[in-house]
Amino acid sequence: MRHFTSDDPMPGISAWDSVSRTRGRKRHLGLLASTSIGIAFLQAAPAMAACTFVPTAGNDTFVCDSGISAGGLTDLLGNNTLQFPDAGTGTLNGNVSFGDGTDRIEMNSGTITGAVDQGGGADSFIISGGTVTGNVQQGGGIDDFQMTGGVIQSLNQGDALDTFFMSNGRIIDFFDDGDRAIMTGGRIGRVNMKLDKNYFNMSGGTIDRNLVTGFDQDTVIISGGTIGGNISVSGGNDSVTVTGGSIGGDVLMSFGNDTFTWDGGGIIYGTVDMGADNDTATLKDLTNANLGATTAITGGLGTDSLTLNHVLTPGVARFQNWESIAATNDTQLTFDGQLKLGDSGTGTGTLSVDATSTLYGGGFDSGVSAFTAGQLASVVNAGRIDLTNNGGGTSDTFTVGGNYVGNGGLLLLDTVLDDDSSASDKLVISGGTASGTTSISIINAGGAGAATTQDGIQVVEAVNGATTAGGSFSLNGPVAAGAFEYLLFKGGVSDGTSENWYLRSTLVNPPTPAEEPPTPAPAPDPLEPTPTTPDPATQPIEPEPELPAPPPQVTPPPPVPPEATPSDPDPVDPAPPVLPSDPAPVAPPAPAEAPPLDPPPTPPAPPVTPPPLPLNNTTPPPTPGATRVEAEVVPLYRIEVPTYSVLPPVAYELGLANLGTFHERRGEQALLQGVDFLPVVWGRVFGQDNETKWSGTVSPTFDGHLLGFQAGADLFGWESSSGHRDRAGLFVAHSSMDGDIRGQALGWNDLAVGKLNLDGTSVGAYWTHIGPTGWYLDGIVMGTWFSGDATSDRNVGVDIDGSGVAVSLEGGYPIALTGTWTIEPQAQIIWQHLSFDDQQDRFSTVSFDPGSGATGRLGVRLQGEMPFGDMKLQPYLKANLWHDFKSTDTVSFGSDAISTERKGTSLELGGGVVAKLTDTVSLFATADYTTNLGGEKTRVFEGNIGVSVKW
Repeated sequence: MRHFTSDDPMPGISAWDSVSRTRGRKRHLGLLASTSIGIAFLQAAPAMAACTFVPTAGNDTFVCDSGISAGGLTDLLGNNTLQFPDAGTGTLNGNVSFGDGTDRIEMNSGTITGAVDQGGGADSFIISGGTVTGNVQQGGGIDDFQMTGGVIQSLNQGDALDTFFMSNGRIIDFFDDGDRAIMTGGRIGRVNMKLDKNYFNMSGGTIDRNLVTGFDQDTVIISGGTIGGNISVSGGNDSVTVTGGSIGGDVLMSFGNDTFTWDGGGIIYGTVDMGADNDTATLKDLTNANLGATTAITGGLGTDSLTLNHVLTPGVARFQNWESIAATNDTQLTFDGQLKLGDSGTGTGTLSVDATSTLYGGGFDSGVSAFTAGQLASVVNAGRIDLTNNGGGTSDTFTVGGNYVGNGGLLLLDTVLDDDSSASDKLVISGGTASGTTSISIINAGGAGAATTQDGIQVVEAVNGATTAGGSFSLNGPVAAGAFEYLLFKGGVSDGTSENWYLRSTLVNPPTPAEEPPTPAPAPDPLEPTPTTPDPATQPIEPEPELPAPPPQVTPPPPVPPEATPSDPDPVDPAPPVLPSDPAPVAPPAPAEAPPLDPPPTPPAPPVTPPPLPLNNTTPPPTPGATRVEAEVVPLYRIEVPTYSVLPPVAYELGLANLGTFHERRGEQALLQGVDFLPVVWGRVFGQDNETKWSGTVSPTFDGHLLGFQAGADLFGWESSSGHRDRAGLFVAHSSMDGDIRGQALGWNDLAVGKLNLDGTSVGAYWTHIGPTGWYLDGIVMGTWFSGDATSDRNVGVDIDGSGVAVSLEGGYPIALTGTWTIEPQAQIIWQHLSFDDQQDRFSTVSFDPGSGATGRLGVRLQGEMPFGDMKLQPYLKANLWHDFKSTDTVSFGSDAISTERKGTSLELGGGVVAKLTDTVSLFATADYTTNLGGEKTRVFEGNIGVSVKW
């Protein structure tokens, strides 16, 4: 039956409405063979019309909603429409051929068992259901194809600017010659858009085999879905963007100045090949979960540039044939070998690393080199080259086969800090130059510290005629182990080492230390780096990053059938048609997600700049009074060595101050006289300004102050009939010593190195015997608990926790000179024992050997007596010789023992006064000055004020 449209029904003809999914609602008239039969039919029940077509010379609309046509449909005249309504069951048994008009096919159901040729003109094909078993040819007009369901065998859109949309359904074989296509779902066998400026945007669905665009400037955008084969674009300046989805084969860009962007998602299981000419690629926000399956990303021939924007991946060997690679925005590249720059035409290229990005080179013989042997590659480093990601291994190298330019960058190395034979990671410069400024961060890989006596520990090696500019490298923070500081030097002491860089813990001739880099100069042209003025910028990174995971093992997808080249006007796909019931292809498995690389740790505060080395007599001292150490080999002790080594001898001084002498504690023997024993309490405050130096490995000096107090009470007392008196009691004392420390460090004597804060709290018991003529014996046992801290000028230190025991025996015998003046010889012997808990600082363990020492005193006191109003005054002068019997205090830094000796004699001169205010209250005071008699310097000013109260 033929269906046609009409605005006015003809009289005498029965009609019914048939709703059609066209651009509007049309009223369809059924012309029946017999009016009476039609009326009877209508009265019985409505029915779907059979697919019978009678074309006219005008514009025809054909509806096939039921039945099977006797053959195909050919209508070469007018603007024709063919409709398969919803829920229809019609079958068009044959081909459909339209002419050059504006033809439209709407297929929501049914079947066409042949091919469809819509001819020339602006044709449209809309399908949401049904099946076309043959090819759909839309011809040379501006055509439109929309598929939201159904199945067709293949589609050829022909010339002109055609559009395509697919959200569901299936094209079993090929989709050819489209110009602007959007695919959000569904399934296509293959796509070959070989005409005009092609645009293909895929956010879902499946392409079983290849996606090809040809000629002119093409744009491909993949944000989702699965492509089983390759993406191929041909001549012209083409663009491919991948933000999601899965590509089972290669991305082939061909010749032209092409652009490739891979941003945030998606997997490519083959190779990305930019082809010839000058191409640009950007990879952004990708990890090994995206990149692990991609075998290569190659720039091809031409001058090509690759930007890596926040890319975290191992396997840098996949990046091939690039003249410029820029690592930006916290990109972390883990090297598994050599990265070659350039191609057979250009020969070389440049790798640049911005301040946020890192190259991990541990675990492999990694580096950067030129594609063509004999040419020089360039590396411009404003970020980090980190060789510490190998679990502490110390044999890693990163080789720059050409020119290296530090742009305030950082080099991190694992190094065994020990003697000259120690192993270390290193940067190798081969054949080119090293310039600019780079800081080196050293992580100690188990070294205990030792003196280097030759070249030292190599950290930068220049080979094959390479040169390094002075100031190219500097340490970004202190490097120390055991007792030794390691400094960076350009050149060794043996022949042929002048361009290398070494860590040394001693000064040997002829040393050339690393220069302090001055103000930075503008960065050089990366392809033609020229030496620049050094830059002091540092980016210290102390913690060691974890070892990044290796790239996962990826099973490649099945081989992809070769796609026709863009020059082939009619690519042939030999694959047989796939039946609609065939299952969709399974996407290749995604590579395992690699653990994310650790972000670069937050850098600590910039370290204190070390003082200049005493290379010659013209080097100015870094601190007042410092002098150059004169020796053939000068050890470079770290500044913490004298800072900690001064602790035991200073603790002895604090113990002596808390102990005091009899007259400093009690004032005068006469204050203990009385017919009967009366309870007595006493106390004193005392202070010192102390500058004392001790001999030893580093000859430390303390220059500071002491403040303290002591208080006691006589608990027992007795007096014999012959005039002998005894007193016994207890006391407590506390004092604090705070001061600056100087000593031998970094090749300087008397270098200012740190500060010491030491507190001592003591308790003791005493016994005093006074003879009838005023002679006395005084014995004391005292225990002291020490606390505090010792901190170097670079804020590295240890806490102090220790204890001590002191025993003293003192005596004096007054001899009358006149009725009011006496002279009193005195003697005293003191023994102390000290012990301190072991500590750990940033560079090593610090252990203090327990030690003991004895101090003796011989003195004389000249005392008078005179009234002063109602009071009695007893002024006196005193002179003492103090002698420290030789003892040695040892502090071990790791396995390096540092010794300090206590020995020498000093002279104390002073005076005092005792004032008896009442029969029960007395005051006493003394002041004195102590200086050394030979040996190391001692200078002490001391004052003491006390009170004694009876009741």
